[in-house]
Amino acid sequence: MLAVLFFALLTAVLVPATTAQAACSVVGQPCVRDDFDSRAYDLNTGTDDWTTDWAETGESDGPELGVILVPVSLGELRFQAVFGSNEENYAITRNVDIPAAANNATLRLNVGYEGTLGSSKFLEVTANSIPFGIISGSAVPNPATYSYDLDSVLGPIGGTTISVRLTNLDDLGDTPDYWTIDFVEVTYDSPLAISLADFSAQQSDDHVLVAWETASELDNQGFNLYRSTSDAAPQTQLNDALIPSQAPGSAIGHLYTWEDWRDLASGATYFYWLEDVSLSGATTLHGPVSATYNGPTAVTLAGLQAESPTTPNALPAITLALALLLPLLALRATRCLDREGTKKREGHNARSREETRRGPSHASRPFAPS
Repeated sequence: MLAVLFFALLTAVLVPATTAQAACSVVGQPCVRDDFDSRAYDLNTGTDDWTTDWAETGESDGPELGVILVPVSLGELRFQAVFGSNEENYAITRNVDIPAAANNATLRLNVGYEGTLGSSKFLEVTANSIPFGIISGSAVPNPATYSYDLDSVLGPIGGTTISVRLTNLDDLGDTPDYWTIDFVEVTYDSPLAISLADFSAQQSDDHVLVAWETASELDNQGFNLYRSTSDAAPQTQLNDALIPSQAPGSAIGHLYTWEDWRDLASGATYFYWLEDVSLSGATTLHGPVSATYNGPTAVTLAGLQAESPTTPNALPAITLALALLLPLLALRATRCLDREGTKKREGHNARSREETRRGPSHASRPFAPS
């Protein structure tokens, strides 16, 4: 029983709790970030995901053992001395793909040290093999957050891959002291995937027509459309698959429409949200807009018009119709008269032939006395 209890307590210590996503350092800007809240090298605690996991140089025993590790207490990455080894140039690297539309990117990390590493020990920070900072083992304050503008050194940043590397430059000398890294983060600006010019919803016959128009789609891969019977939050996604951008990467927009026929109830008001999805997967929600649906009547007449024949618009049409019709009527009358005359002549000729065949009638014979 005691063994089971001990194992349960040990498991509770070794298995970290799931943590919520951390906020990026700059409000409104996306980022990749690792707060080392898990004994793993694939943790993503920013708005976006790193392209790769952390990769060790100098050892390959993972985040739980060795010089480079995430301790059981969690919340930091360490470079620590291992008895009998030389920790010089041990490093860890992770990559991030910067969105194509980004104009700038900043690397931030919180670095400190425990004990008395001294001014002869250094931790180097590089991006794409270019040194951005060398932190001393006697730096103050301790710990401190360091910030480096990547685009100012690396040039145009959009669409590039940044390889972040932390390197312990010196042998730690079998001391109990160590480096601590509380978090590593890369933030970048994110121009809006789209510039939305118009978004509307209205009933059209027996459905609701949702329309939106973009002014530009510089970083857009598509849209999702949501509906709800309340303006509080979206409830139902109407599209099964992403509605693809018709102007990806373009400064020229496009007009989109969506016909909503799904389970509409007469008299109900529906609210619609539009979500754009950037090329990096970031999303922005627009709306809501609303439309009240009134069910169609049993018979719907569309485009039916009746105009008086005396109206100015009707007279030209009637005149044209008569002009076309009168010659046809005259021709028909002429043909009818011709047929009637032909019948009369044929009847007369037939009687004449019959009389000729039979000879003179009794009434016309000479009288002979008895």
